[in-house]
Amino acid sequence: MEIQAICHACILVQHDGTTVLIDPWITGLVFLGGWGLEPPPIPAVIDSLPEIQHIYLTHEHPDHTHVASLKLLFSKCAKDATVHIPRFMTDRFVRHLCGVFPDRNILEMRHGREYRIGGFRAWSYQYRNDDSALVLEDRQGDCLANLNDTFIKGLPLSEIHRLHPRIKTIMSQFSVSNAYPYGYADYEKSPESFPWSADDLKSYCVSMLGLLKPERWVPYHSFVSFCRDENGYLNRYRISLDQIADYVGAHGFNVVKLYPGDRLSEERIPYPGGEDHFRTIRDARIQTSEGDATGLHEAAATFEKSFCRSVSWPIRRALRPLGFVVSEDGSRLLFHPSSSRFQFGDTTLQTLNSEYSWTTTNRQTLTQALKLPWGMGNLLISGRMRTEIPERFRSVDFRFWAVALIRNTGYFRLSSLWFLRIRALDTAFRRRIEAADIIQRSFRAGGFLAGNIEPRRQSDS
Repeated sequence: MEIQAICHACILVQHDGTTVLIDPWITGLVFLGGWGLEPPPIPAVIDSLPEIQHIYLTHEHPDHTHVASLKLLFSKCAKDATVHIPRFMTDRFVRHLCGVFPDRNILEMRHGREYRIGGFRAWSYQYRNDDSALVLEDRQGDCLANLNDTFIKGLPLSEIHRLHPRIKTIMSQFSVSNAYPYGYADYEKSPESFPWSADDLKSYCVSMLGLLKPERWVPYHSFVSFCRDENGYLNRYRISLDQIADYVGAHGFNVVKLYPGDRLSEERIPYPGGEDHFRTIRDARIQTSEGDATGLHEAAATFEKSFCRSVSWPIRRALRPLGFVVSEDGSRLLFHPSSSRFQFGDTTLQTLNSEYSWTTTNRQTLTQALKLPWGMGNLLISGRMRTEIPERFRSVDFRFWAVALIRNTGYFRLSSLWFLRIRALDTAFRRRIEAADIIQRSFRAGGFLAGNIEPRRQSDS
């Protein structure tokens, strides 16, 4: 088995004449224009890609399922590629892809079931927020576990270890992936009071490797820049490749650093100029304007209808109102989840509702976030915002953002009875170990939200 680093989460895996490309985002910006590839792929590496037979997309986030990149590949080296995706409880993901690529062969993989992808045995393991990990095993029995940004832990991680006790290579995320908690304006004043930090992520990497015990770990999926003026502050919280390699290596694990174009089989094969390319590009700022900044009221009306349809009333009722400040003119919008209605006003509106959190962003970004199906979740991930919130409400406030991240999957639309359909029941049965983990965490934390949605430090021993 040979692995080649392309950029960010995109890798090429080859064995015995089979080529599998995973999560190709190779051009453009994502998350409301807030993320840029850093470094971008080396053009010669993209131009020299072999014929791609199979593409695996771990989940629907645009840094993993990037439509423009897929279209580019389908027009060149992946003209006949089969697309493999996890089979989630709802059919949102597959419907979306079939709508965009109606002539493409798209195959869903059930959780934990063995499949054949050319010369590989393959397994897809789902986890929490409609994310998945991929395990590939070649004919020699060597295993690659691509955990990407699942952060699998607890019982589901033990399940992977039980089924794949001899994993040779693990690849996983190692740095910041959204604005929480760094998007809170008072984070720098009291970082110890927030339940998630870079140190927690470092500790996760060590605990995960301690359980799975691979021969080597490849830190990846963190090669992006927060590339706008509004979110450039997030770059200071990133963990560098050298930092994570030193930290994890000091705990006795074999860390392999792959730079753009590098290959890994038994040993790392450097790509000429790959490390120099990696180290000479830092924190590029994108100044171009994207999207329409007009029609904020219309976008808010669209969001109201969408939120009401996709999130059932009992869930909406459990969420606190959330305020937004438009940076250009200081106008205020207060969203009431229970009624799915916006209230417009000026500084007086914020003064009268100071107990709620208030997120500042520019008009264009807020308009896009309200218009797009995944827009509010993208706003959190992009970090093109700063939030002010009373300290005692931090964990409660996070519930709104947790709902924003997954509401478009259909899981919060209880009236559809999606959870009683054969697809959901089959997937739930296959993910029963994860369900047991959710119950266990809920019991330990004293509630489902506290144990599974609100970020917090928990022991996984």
